[in-house]
Amino acid sequence: MKHFVLLLSLFVLSLSQADAQLCTIPNGDFESWEDASEFLETAEPLPAESVLLPEGYFSLFRLFFSVVGEVFETLSGEELEEFALTAFGVMRSEDASSGDYAVQIGGDEFGAFTDLITAFECTGSLPDSFYIDVKHVGTGVDTLYAQGSFATDSEIPFDVEELEETAGYYTLELIADTDTEYETIAVPIIDNNNAVDIDSILMVFVVTGDAEYYANGGESHFVFDNLRFENNSAVLAHEEVLLDGDFEGTHNSLSFGLELSDPVMSMTIQRGMSAEGSFEDLSTVDMATTPSYKDYNIQSHTTYYYRLQTVMDSGKELYSDILSLQTKEVQEMLDLYIYPNPWTDNSLIRITSDIDITHPIGEVIDLTGRSVAALDMPDYIKAGQSSISISDLGLPSGMYTVQIAGDQTKKVVPLVIK
Repeated sequence: MKHFVLLLSLFVLSLSQADAQLCTIPNGDFESWEDASEFLETAEPLPAESVLLPEGYFSLFRLFFSVVGEVFETLSGEELEEFALTAFGVMRSEDASSGDYAVQIGGDEFGAFTDLITAFECTGSLPDSFYIDVKHVGTGVDTLYAQGSFATDSEIPFDVEELEETAGYYTLELIADTDTEYETIAVPIIDNNNAVDIDSILMVFVVTGDAEYYANGGESHFVFDNLRFENNSAVLAHEEVLLDGDFEGTHNSLSFGLELSDPVMSMTIQRGMSAEGSFEDLSTVDMATTPSYKDYNIQSHTTYYYRLQTVMDSGKELYSDILSLQTKEVQEMLDLYIYPNPWTDNSLIRITSDIDITHPIGEVIDLTGRSVAALDMPDYIKAGQSSISISDLGLPSGMYTVQIAGDQTKKVVPLVIK
C-alpha cells in the first residue's frame, strides 16, 4: 500500500526513440556536495562547510529570502548555527537509497517553503520517464512538487503554463503526513511532439509545509535520491521494431526483428494501400518460431504498405517503420481445370498448387457475384497435383464460376451447367 498521495502525474507515454541517447542527471545520486557559506553575509563567521548544498544545485527562494530579508545578518549564536545547518532548507542526509548520501528538503521555523533547482546541458532525444527514490520523515503535512522541462535552443520556461511550448516535460506532486520507507516513483514524460532533439533540462523541486507546525517545534521533510531518466525499463536504452521485405514473384516476403526490453504479448502484420491510410490485420506472428511472413494475396503491378504492430506485456504498443513493396507480374500459384465442362456427373476439378493449402474454401458463384453453392473440400490440399469431384450442385442451367481459396492464394475458373 502506498504511503504517498499522488496528486498529479501525467501518464502520457512517448514513443521510444530508436536512437535515443539517455541523459545522465549530474549528481543525481547526491554523492557530491559543496560549501555554500561563501554566498552568505552573517553576523558571525560560519564554520567551514557548515552550509552544504548538492553540487550543481541551488535554492532560489531561500537565497532570495536571505538576501532581501537580511536574515543571516541578524542571526547569531544558536539561531545562526541552526539556520546554517539547514542550508536554505536543504541538508545532506546519510539515509540514502543507494550510495552514501541523499538530499533532505523541507520547511522549518524560518520558512515553510523550500526549493532545489538544477539545470544542465543534455543533447539527444526525449527520454520516456523520470525516476526518483523518495521517502517522508515526520508527521507534518508536506507537499513535494517536482517539475522538469526539456528545451531546445536553451529556451527553458519557469512558468508551468509554458510547459506545452517545450519539447517535453513532467510534473509530479506528492503529499505525505507520516513516516514512510523509500519508494521509487516513475513519472512519464510528456512528449509535445515537436520532433526535435533537446539540448538542456531544467529540474525544480519544491517542498511546502505547515508554518504553524514548524513554529511549534515540529520537524518533517522529504528525503530523495537516485534521480535518473529511463526508457520504460531499468535497463532499456534502445527499442526498435524492424521490418524488411521484397517481392518474390508469387508473393511478398516479409522478415522482422525486435530489440525490446519487455516481453512481447502479441505481434501482428498489418497491410494498407497507402502509407497515410488505414491498415488491416493480416496475421498474428510468433517471433520465436517464425520470424517471417509471406503475403500471397496480392495483385500484379500494385504497391502494398506493411507495418508490424508489437504489443508488450506492459501494454505499450510499438510499430515498425512502414515498408512499401511494389509487385511486378504475379506468377500464378494455383491453377484449376474443370473437366468435362459443361458439368456432368463425372466432372472433376484438377488442382495444381505450388504451396500447401490448409482449410481451403470452394464455392460456386453466379454472374451477380453471389455464392450459390459450396463445394465439398478436403481439410488440406498438398502442394502438387490433386483433384476433387463436383457433386450434384442442384443449380439451374447457366454460366457460373468456381472459386477455390486459401489463406495465401485464390483462383477462379468458369463453369457451365446445361
